[in-house]
Amino acid sequence: MTALSTIPTAETLVFAQLPQSVKDEVGLWTKIIGEVEAARSKSKAFAEIAKRYPSSKSLSAANIRTKYYAFKRDGWQSLINKSKLPRHNVVAPNTPGGQPAAFVEFWKGLQESYQRNSRAAYRELIRRYRNGDQIPGIGNWRNIWIDAVGGRAPDVCPINPPLPPGWGERNLARYRPTKFELTASRIGRSAAAEFRPLVYTTRVGMRVGQGYMFDDMHHNNKVNWLGVNKTAMRPLEFSCIDLFSGCLIAWGAQPMTEDEATGKREMLRETEMRFLLCHVMCTLGYHPEGCVLHVEHGTAAIRKDLEELLFNWTGGAVTVSRGGIQGAVAHDGQFIGRPKGNSRSKAELESLHGFKQNELASLPGQVGKSRDFQPEQLHGMDKYNDLLLKARAFLPAHRAEMLQFPILEFNQWKQIVGEIYERINCRTEHNIEGYEEAGLVTTEYRLGIEAPWMPMTKLLTMPADQRGAVEQLIELPGMVRMRKMSPAEVWSIGRGDLHRLDAHYVPMLLGEKNAKMLRVQDDHTITFQDRRIGPGIHRYLAQVQTQHGELVNLQPGAAFAVYATPFDPSAVFVASEDNAFIGIARRMQAACKTDVEAIHRQIGKAMHFEQQLLDPVKARHQEEARAKKSMHEHNARVMAGDPVTGEELFRAEKIAESAPDREDVEAVTAHRRNDEDEEFSNDEITKLFTN
Repeated sequence: MTALSTIPTAETLVFAQLPQSVKDEVGLWTKIIGEVEAARSKSKAFAEIAKRYPSSKSLSAANIRTKYYAFKRDGWQSLINKSKLPRHNVVAPNTPGGQPAAFVEFWKGLQESYQRNSRAAYRELIRRYRNGDQIPGIGNWRNIWIDAVGGRAPDVCPINPPLPPGWGERNLARYRPTKFELTASRIGRSAAAEFRPLVYTTRVGMRVGQGYMFDDMHHNNKVNWLGVNKTAMRPLEFSCIDLFSGCLIAWGAQPMTEDEATGKREMLRETEMRFLLCHVMCTLGYHPEGCVLHVEHGTAAIRKDLEELLFNWTGGAVTVSRGGIQGAVAHDGQFIGRPKGNSRSKAELESLHGFKQNELASLPGQVGKSRDFQPEQLHGMDKYNDLLLKARAFLPAHRAEMLQFPILEFNQWKQIVGEIYERINCRTEHNIEGYEEAGLVTTEYRLGIEAPWMPMTKLLTMPADQRGAVEQLIELPGMVRMRKMSPAEVWSIGRGDLHRLDAHYVPMLLGEKNAKMLRVQDDHTITFQDRRIGPGIHRYLAQVQTQHGELVNLQPGAAFAVYATPFDPSAVFVASEDNAFIGIARRMQAACKTDVEAIHRQIGKAMHFEQQLLDPVKARHQEEARAKKSMHEHNARVMAGDPVTGEELFRAEKIAESAPDREDVEAVTAHRRNDEDEEFSNDEITKLFTN
């Protein structure tokens, strides 16, 4: 007899679902029962078999007898050692150790109805049972009384009525809902998504510029924004990464602000998102074979009208993908939750956000990743910082600059963050998904243990004899390595294939409300202040380069619509008052007072522009210039004694005719005119040619 030979065909699935150790035990018992069946005396068989297993208490003669008759009565499932079954194991309903399917579903639903834990649900189950409620698949306590005690059940439930078999708290814990079921019922489907299969993607097969992901984030520290906020606030950031390289290609930040009248805090707006999108599309570019912009439904959004414009402007190359909206109910008994974006649809950027927060966690003014992790010293730091901000308003400027704040000023913070982001982009020790599969690795060599690593491609540029010597050297252990490329390297290599939107799309992309209406200054500059771009006055030369490459000088006093993006302040986009695009104006860089070369370069640029400004003036006064030149030439002839009047011209002509060689006369005359230190009279000229 074998285990499988004793199992009905309809129940082989139950046997297959048992752990191997339990299967082996069932097989041993079926072998033992087979021996008992073949024996003439069952009692002797029990004893003889038990002697063969003296060290096993479970194979005593009494246990073998119990198992044998249980098998004869209930079949092969009585041989299952249910104490060895894992909690998730499914036991056939209505079998010893199992619970009726109707009760299991009722019990799971009861646990799901308690939002915190299931222990209160167990107490509620026992309370209902003692109250005489009908429990699905079980009945009430009277049914169990009759089966367990016998006879007529009492009219009133005793203090401790017999419980149904297997109703111990630990045993019923085996029938808990899955984590997905519990979370979906207690919290919602959004939270339960963590416990269901997710959609996995890879960068393998992509190229740089084929996918960008946009998002906003709150930084976990506070900064001072002098002149704007009266207290320290958290910086807010918009950023964009290239999905193939994982490189943070653009970012911008500004602290949240507080309206003094209402006390309401202002966060990032879609205006900042438009500026970021404009920078990515017009300055960085997109892949012509297709580019998907991954955005959300909140602040970092791209509206339908703008999506259609981008699609048309790029010939269908640029499309928009939005993460799904979560908030649907798990069952009809729930109310609809607040709609919110699916953070898993932007897992790449969310992961980078966490990495950035970790790298910036040493900056002062940390607020912690949540209230539970907020440093206790933040309260005192805020109070002292606010006190310094108030004192600064009453101090002379030179004294106010001496104050030392416990929290960074925003522009200082931004500079530090920029350096850290550059370091993040240049890291080569990372676990970015798909880098090795996509071939984003490089081989390097070095000429010594202490020598720097160099790209293997450098060997191709060496002379043959030198290359041969290097190749022999790098055959030594430790002279060659293969490493993953940095996100910045991958982005730099691939960005050359990108196409950029022409600059004339900028006014339409940003919208008129985001333009600055400015007038050209008398010194031919465009100047303004904008704390989003940086502190101080921003100056741009009032000369624009058109789409055709022409340089056009803007007239002082004329008004123009100027678009200045905080993501690239090196230039502004200029349009007419009615938003007709004109061209791009370049920023005027201020030279350091100690940098003589930079000052000379700026002087040269200023002189060059001055000459351009003078060109039309010169053109309008050419007649005056010609008259001035004629006057100078006439006076020079008079002072040199050259023939000027009609009589003098006649005499000169006569002298020339009487000269033996006319060419000699012209030569002597020319010689005299070219020699400023020697003057000749008419008599001297005549004497020279008559001698």
